[in-house]
Amino acid sequence: MENTDVVIDRYAAVVAVLRDARFAVPPAAGGPPASLAWLRRTVCRFSEGTEHERRRAIVVDALDALDPARSRRRARDLVRAGGAPAEVPCRVLGEALGVTDLDALTEAVPAAASGYLTGQGRDGADAAVAVLVRLLGPGPDEVVAGRIAVLLQAYEATAALVRTALPYARRPESRARPVEDVVAEVLRFDPPVPAMRRVAVEDARLDGRAIPRGAVVTLDLRAANRDPAVFEDPDRFDPGRRERGHLTFGAGRRPCPGAGHALHLAGGAIEGILHGAEGVR
Repeated sequence: MENTDVVIDRYAAVVAVLRDARFAVPPAAGGPPASLAWLRRTVCRFSEGTEHERRRAIVVDALDALDPARSRRRARDLVRAGGAPAEVPCRVLGEALGVTDLDALTEAVPAAASGYLTGQGRDGADAAVAVLVRLLGPGPDEVVAGRIAVLLQAYEATAALVRTALPYARRPESRARPVEDVVAEVLRFDPPVPAMRRVAVEDARLDGRAIPRGAVVTLDLRAANRDPAVFEDPDRFDPGRRERGHLTFGAGRRPCPGAGHALHLAGGAIEGILHGAEGVR
């Protein structure tokens, strides 16, 4: 099977890939129970078809049980009390999911997250996943894995969003703008996760190009989010921008189920860091 890397950077073409079942997420290999490989093989992120739908529904149910506004307030309060911004999303969600040993949680999550996207975790990643299984169990494998995935993605993506957005929140053009507008424009202008990957499961044509079965397709979200065919003056940071619809949270068949929660957690953490300074309310 060919393995030719193809880069897609136009907005419309990226959306077309995300809507097309011929382009699947790269699969994850399995492994022993409560290991990093087991986790990757059991979550919705690396699944397709009915398996993905079932596992995604588990994550959606877990997120639906959480109050985004409460999460935002809690993130703001923890940061103002001196909590590390990188840990705050994990602590807030851990509390909401009923974890009682939050210190053990925040110690295990970074090690487990180190290999969540790639499968190549640092030393101790498997042991960290086993700790998370204990903290977030008991329950069926897919339910426990889904709860762990919520935490790992909050640690990776939401903490990265806070780090990326904070300097923009301090810029003059962000003054008097709601934090939601600032974060939304950061997600378009400077996405903390700048690319996604898909694999062609059959021969396809896209944007006038032949894409062979087995080709790895890289979706350049940073470029697509600055496509002048969609966004006026796309290289200008503008938190008052009328156009919405960035692709940082995905689109089509597999949009991120935690997008709203990520915005609230990041917004609360940024508010806490800035202590209600002018420009964030």
